Parts: sequence; structure tokens; C-alpha cells
Amino acid sequence: MTRTATQRRIALSLSLCVFAAQSGLIALSPVLAAVAADFGVSTAVVGQLRTAAGLAAGLASLALPAAARRFGLSRLLRGGAVLLAVASLASAAAPTLAVLALCQLPLGIAVSVLMAAATSAAGDWVAVPARGRVLGWALMGSPAAWIVGMPALGLGF
Repeated sequence: MTRTATQRRIALSLSLCVFAAQSGLIALSPVLAAVAADFGVSTAVVGQLRTAAGLAAGLASLALPAAARRFGLSRLLRGGAVLLAVASLASAAAPTLAVLALCQLPLGIAVSVLMAAATSAAGDWVAVPARGRVLGWALMGSPAAWIVGMPALGLGF
């Protein structure tokens, strides 16, 4: 495989990781009112679930440099993706608002892991001349989640 093909494959993989992380954050947005109605609380109360995810993400980010050294970026990306999937499935099945709030903790950790590891990998996995380009493509995952993911979520997909 040529260097350019490898760089494209890395950029696409990292972009998908960032896309997944951002999608994990926005998934609740289009259904906020419905979730609030299901649990008999205000939309503002359900909106505070982002605070739980954000707090978990912030705390997890403190441990990520040591985790990256110990486990490597590739393992962190795989683990973050699995954690995001499990937290998302658990959130979808949450029987109470308290359980849903608890599910936001691993979701926030997964978002932090995916974002940090993907941006770090863009610097570690490609040669200096291509780092900026690969990082730029990796970060395209975030707006892509809003442009593609939000309408899809709003339609019920």
C-alpha cells in the first residue's frame, strides 16, 4: 500500500472515530422532549444529562496521556468505540432517568477517549508533511456528525 493510500485510510478511520464521538453527544438532542415526557420531567432536567457526560469526559481526559502510553492509541480507539456502543445501547434501554444519567458517564468517557486518541493518532501515525492534512480530515468527523447525523436522528433513523 502506498504512503498516500495509508494516509487516506488513517484519515478516514480517525474521521469515523470523531464522527462516532460527536454522534454520541448529539444523539439525545432531537429526542430531548420525548425523553423528558417519558420520564415525566422537564426538558431542562433531561438536558442536564450533558453535564454528566461532560464531567465524565473532563475527568477521563486527565488520565488519557498515561493510558495512551500504557495501552497505545489503537487500543484506546477500539476501546473507546466499544464503550460508546455499550453506553449508547444502555442509554436506549434505560428504564429510569437515574439509570440514563449513569449511562452518560461511560458515554462521556468514550467521547473523551475517541476525540483525544484520534487527534493524537493523526500526529503519531503519519509523517510530518501529512500531519496537518490527516488531522484536518479526522476533525471533519465532528461537523459531519451534525450535518448527517442530526437530520437522520430527527427522522427516527
